[in-house]
Amino acid sequence: MTEEQHAPPAGAVPGFSPQQVWVLDVVAERAAQKAIDGLIKRDCPLPCSRMLAVEQVVFGRAEAGLAGLDARVPANERAIAEVTDTIVWLKRTIAGAFAAGGVALAVWALETLLRH
Repeated sequence: MTEEQHAPPAGAVPGFSPQQVWVLDVVAERAAQKAIDGLIKRDCPLPCSRMLAVEQVVFGRAEAGLAGLDARVPANERAIAEVTDTIVWLKRTIAGAFAAGGVALAVWALETLLRH
């Protein structure tokens, strides 16, 4: 006899009777259905106030004058770029002030030395 003649039928569990295999199938199907039902159940019925709040943040509400993320993110990026530019100019201004102070100090020191 070959191995193909000894192979169990599809869906059979070696060492189990057909009734035991049927019981396993029924239990597995019921467990899967309960798991699916549990995933479908939500703690918040649709439409949900929490989901409405999330939608309002993401998409905005034109009738309420609230902008969504598609408008707020670019505006925030522009504001951050402006702040970055301002910081760069502030650093340059401070460096310029120190340089001017250094030049003024050097001129004062030379002038003081030349007078004595």
